[in-house]
Amino acid sequence: MVDVEKLRAQAQFDLCHKGPTQVPTEALIELLDRLEEGEAKRDAQAAHVARLDSAGHALYHELLQWSLTEGDPESVAAMKLWDLARSQAPTASLDRLMALVPREITAETGHKAGMLGDFHETIELTCPECLECDEEDGCEICGGGGTYLQRVPVEWDTIKAIHRRIVELSEQGGQG
Repeated sequence: MVDVEKLRAQAQFDLCHKGPTQVPTEALIELLDRLEEGEAKRDAQAAHVARLDSAGHALYHELLQWSLTEGDPESVAAMKLWDLARSQAPTASLDRLMALVPREITAETGHKAGMLGDFHETIELTCPECLECDEEDGCEICGGGGTYLQRVPVEWDTIKAIHRRIVELSEQGGQG
């Protein structure tokens, strides 16, 4: 499983020490947040399934006792349905879940159209107005600071590289 906290710490370190223009760490952090949310939802669903299974076992045993004393054909039918439902329950193995995640994302499979515009990073730019003249006071772009921040979309190749790395780390059990 991916160690989300370790990846997030590394991304934060890179952002602080390498700067936002050199490393697309904001996009990585956003992807890690989404991964963590997905893992939390999966864990919550697994816990819910376990509670349902436990409740089902309790009802099954009650029906079994009832059917032994009453010989009720509806109780026997309900127990058979329970056995059938339990035998068809999907496993919660990581391998099965990983099979649902594509190893590569491409434009041809629709991933590019589905993800473009989802991830952004903030870069610091030098103000073009202040470069052309010496008057920085009252600049409409930077407010006189000489630089300004601009939110830009993360490039498709970067999104693919981040996805590829997440898949690799997941296959290694989160050891990077």
